[in-house]
Formats: sequence, structure tokens, C-alpha cells
Amino acid sequence: MITTRPLPPVFGGDPLLDFYHEQLLRHWTPRQRALAAGLGKLAGRGTRDARCRALGIPEDEARLLMGIVDPAHYLSQLYRRGIHRLLNPAAIPLASSLLKDKRSFATAVANAGLPAPETFSGPASPTAVAAWFERHGEIVAKPNYSSRGRGVARYRRIAQGWADSNGTRFEAGALAAHLARVVSRGGLLQKALRTAPRLSDISPGALPTLRVHTFRLGGTLVAHGLVLRLGGGSGPVDNFSRGGLAAAVVDGAAGDVIGKAGGRVVCVARHPATGVSLEHIALGELADAAVRLGIAAHAAIGAGYGLIGWDIGLGDCGPVLIEGNWNPGHQLTQFTNACGLSALAVGRAYLQALEALPASAWADAAPLHWDGQYLPAPKLAPLSSQSISTAGLQID
Repeated sequence: MITTRPLPPVFGGDPLLDFYHEQLLRHWTPRQRALAAGLGKLAGRGTRDARCRALGIPEDEARLLMGIVDPAHYLSQLYRRGIHRLLNPAAIPLASSLLKDKRSFATAVANAGLPAPETFSGPASPTAVAAWFERHGEIVAKPNYSSRGRGVARYRRIAQGWADSNGTRFEAGALAAHLARVVSRGGLLQKALRTAPRLSDISPGALPTLRVHTFRLGGTLVAHGLVLRLGGGSGPVDNFSRGGLAAAVVDGAAGDVIGKAGGRVVCVARHPATGVSLEHIALGELADAAVRLGIAAHAAIGAGYGLIGWDIGLGDCGPVLIEGNWNPGHQLTQFTNACGLSALAVGRAYLQALEALPASAWADAAPLHWDGQYLPAPKLAPLSSQSISTAGLQID
């Protein structure tokens, strides 16, 4: 994996982005500046909108943000990795990063006594795996080092065997062998959690999460930029790129819910799968507890990280840690608030964190950085056709 730090062809007058790029320019050699400028031109080369193209915003992001966020103040996916590599030195190399290796993360969370889903920790054998998942009515399998919900599968017990989120049926023995292969390749098996009752009708099939960003600023941990993420009903995850929905959360209440349709961001008044109204979603104490958990987790396992984006599950047992992200995306933070990051408290926290960096950190921030290599998320091999049947499927 490589971190790139492209320079946009023009600066848009955004406090956060301009400070970041100006600091890079101040510490770069002429050759580095030329390389970064070339990367910036390449980034916007295929963008149709002239303004987005001049700012180095790729076409796929430009289509989404138009009419929602002023491009001049939009933190693109293209620039965030370079910022996060500056703020999170412990994330590199990625192969040993606590916030990239899902197994190491689960172990660290358990050792710290933080609330999290029960995780299988036995040997990668069908017998051990079967003994574990037979104790639970529903489980989740995740490939290691994956992101955006890629490769995640959810299985639940049915009248005869097990079924995934698509209704495909699996015999217990064949599923055990399949999941043993997942574990042997570095994957993770976890007990599926029930959704908090107040959210169950608006996040069917997927545990809803609250994204909480925690910052270490001057020795103090603070939290900003809360975003509620809901399952759209089409799969086992709540990721926006997988059909999920999202809303900004302020003072314990969710704002307008957004989704994606036809390559555009749209407001969603009712849940597409259940028809339940998405107005006036109140999280109250659940949101406060999730913030406290994020701050506690950063204090316990976040040494070397100036910023962490936590995915905190909102279960019937209360908030639980699902994942920590060293390089959190901010499309949803900006789309749900209909403004660039700098207009929000989370953006001001970014600027404060960057302003506190020593000159040596900026001097080491090259246009191209090798982040190390890790095993790609393995594709989960399908079970044999003899073990799969959707005929007469009965759900408990």
C-alpha cells in the first residue's frame, strides 16, 4: 500500500486543506513539489466538473458531493490518507497495525476489558468452530484486513441448518469446514449482536453503528463528528457503499437520513426495506455511552494514534466496539452535515492536531510513502453445491 500526497492544481481557501498543503510545500524540495503537482493533475483528470477537476477531486466523489458540499471545502478521499499518516504514526507498517489487523484489535479490546462481540479464539478446525457457533443462534464472519464491509457474511440458525443474509441454506458440517478455512486465513468469527430495540425496525439485518472520532489534543481526549449508520436491508453490514443509510448525530438526536441512489446522495424519509419513518431518531444516552466508550478505548489501546474513527455497535446490551479506523473516511461526515469538514468541530480538531505536529513530522511527509504490505482480504470459497439449498427454506 502507498500513501500519496497530491497537490491540487488550485487551493480553494479552506482553512484545513490549505494549512495541510502549505505545510507540505514549505518542507518539500522542488522535485517533491513537482511530483505532488503531477499527482494532483492526474487525480482530477477524468472529472467532468471544471471546478472539482481544478481542486483535484476524482469524478466518483465529484458526482456525489455536487449540490451538497462546496467542492472548495470538501476533504476528498484523495487527501485524507496523507493527513492520517501524519497524525497516526503507530498505523505504519500496516501489517502490524492494531487498527488494521482485526484479530489483533479483538485481542487488545478483550485484554483491556472493553465491551465487544464474543470472538472465536480456538484452533482453525471444523470441530472447534462448530462447537463454538452451535452455542450461538447467529454469527458474523469477517476476512482480516478488509474494509467497507467487504467479505463480511452473517449466518443464523434455521429449522434445518444455517442460512446467510441472502437466505442460502448451509448444513452445519459444511459451514463449519467453510468457517474453519476463514479462520485459517486470518479471518474473524464473532457472535452476532441484537440491535438496540429502538433501532431494530430501521436497521434490519445489520447491527447499526455510531461512528465516533476521538482526538488526542494536548494530552486530552475529545470526541467529535458523530454519524449514525443504519443497515439498508440489503446485507449484513451498514456501510454506505453497501446500501447503508446515514445521519449526523448532534446532542443525541439524528438529523436527516441520507442514502445513495443512481450514483447520487439522496434524502430518505422512510426505510427502504421496512417503510418505517426515519424522522426524529433519538439516541439519547446511547450516544453518550458510545462517546464514553470511544474515549475509553482510545485511552486504553490508542497509544501512537492522534485520531481514531471508532465504529461502535448499538446493541441491545449497550454500545460495543466493532472496529477502530486509523484512516477514517469523511464522506458521510460531510454529506450528512451538508458542509465541508472545516465548518464542523471535527474539522477544527483536525486543524488543531496538525498545527501541533513538529517540523520533523512535516519534513518526513513525502509525496509518496510505502506503508508496508499485508495479506489482502481472502475471497471466501463457496460451499459445495450439495451443501446449499434454498428450496423450502424455513426461518425460526
